[in-house]
Amino acid sequence: MPVPDVEHFLLTIQEVADIYLRTTPKAVRRLIERHQLPGVVHVGRRVLLRRDRLLQFISESSVPSPWETKR
Repeated sequence: MPVPDVEHFLLTIQEVADIYLRTTPKAVRRLIERHQLPGVVHVGRRVLLRRDRLLQFISESSVPSPWETKR
């Protein structure tokens, strides 16, 4: 059985802020505190987010751009 790529399965708050949400780590922490982000995993003192749940959340939350709606 192949081993999943654990390195990319769980993301740090910094990675989520920089790569996926393009915001600050502080804003991501606030979303986590308000239970507005899915897939939060606590490992000791570390807070990580499941990449698959985050991508699903983003795709379900996205709104089409004005150019996409004009077609």
